[in-house]
Amino acid sequence: METKTRGHFTKKDLTARGWTAKMIERYLKEPDRLEDNPHCKSGAPMHCYEPDRVKRLELEVPSIKQAIERKAAKLTQKRAEVNQVENSLLEFVESLHIKVYPIPIADLLSCAIAHNNRSAVNPVASLDLPPQQLFDLCVVYLRSPYAPAKERLGVTSGPAVARLRERIDTEIKAAYPDLYRNILAIGGKKQ
Repeated sequence: METKTRGHFTKKDLTARGWTAKMIERYLKEPDRLEDNPHCKSGAPMHCYEPDRVKRLELEVPSIKQAIERKAAKLTQKRAEVNQVENSLLEFVESLHIKVYPIPIADLLSCAIAHNNRSAVNPVASLDLPPQQLFDLCVVYLRSPYAPAKERLGVTSGPAVARLRERIDTEIKAAYPDLYRNILAIGGKKQ
């Protein structure tokens, strides 16, 4: 995750590698090059350091080497913790009983429209909507019973959320294999 600037390390890169501000000041002293700040034109220039010089110091100076090793150990530990949490969330998702029971398409459309109009700020859904919008309303409605499970995950993205959505969508497709075509058959305003 280095943001090498024309082949150079910035202070941010060095910090990510385990360097401290004091180490940079003590061992690297002056930057090898200054570059305009890409985030703010009037901001302080970015200090850029030659990678060869940085890597040589990382190998030669014991305190820098130890700092980098500590940083690497922390990252490894953090990754392990993240993996453990993700695995726990995936186990939770796999333990859920997910089943979509089919009902007649006309009833599904009525329920989906009513569900949307109850929860929408501007309730305007009706059978006059284009088929794609009606399809989307049905999918949102069919997913809605599993919203509490998604909330229990405590995250808005990631492998567990993706797996939950995948399981729900698989059930929707199994219960309604031709949902879009059935919506077209019932009506829906042509686009």
